[in-house]
Amino acid sequence: MNNRKTQADIISLIRKVRVGDELAFSELLRLYDPLLSSTVSRYGTPAEAEDLAQDVRLVFYNAVMKYDLEQTEVEFGFFAKICLRNAMVSYLRERDRAVVTLPLDEASGLRSPDDPGSAFIENESAQTLQRLIDESLSEYERRVWQLHFEGNTPKSIAARLGRDTKSICNALCRIRAKLKAAVSGQNN
Repeated sequence: MNNRKTQADIISLIRKVRVGDELAFSELLRLYDPLLSSTVSRYGTPAEAEDLAQDVRLVFYNAVMKYDLEQTEVEFGFFAKICLRNAMVSYLRERDRAVVTLPLDEASGLRSPDDPGSAFIENESAQTLQRLIDESLSEYERRVWQLHFEGNTPKSIAARLGRDTKSICNALCRIRAKLKAAVSGQNN
């Protein structure tokens, strides 16, 4: 942050943002760009950088709107940093919870595509997996699984199904638990 801006200057900018002054928000973004940029680089991968930068700006905007202008104990910069950190921890938890791995994924790279025996085993494994999915998951969970399997993020699945992202993450956790139980039941 530019050291020439005092807390009073920051509060003045926040007041302007709250009445719709976009230039004031642009100024706050400029002043706190090092914080925002370091948050993106610290918590995201290069592939996520653009989406995460937008999310970070949204969290920052919410911090501007929620900061208590009457209190004097906590400066806005510290408040914004805490808001960003909390949002990123939640983001990482959501992202990590959404990862579903199955033994089939690990073994598929070991088979030769030219080997008819491998093709037969792979086809049998895929059929078994599909049967387990059909037997274990609800219709909603099967739809979420299919979209996730196609490479969609929980956020995009939520938008597509008209659900909350948290609902999708919860569904993916249930799916993972059900499929792990079903796969381990098959191996016993």
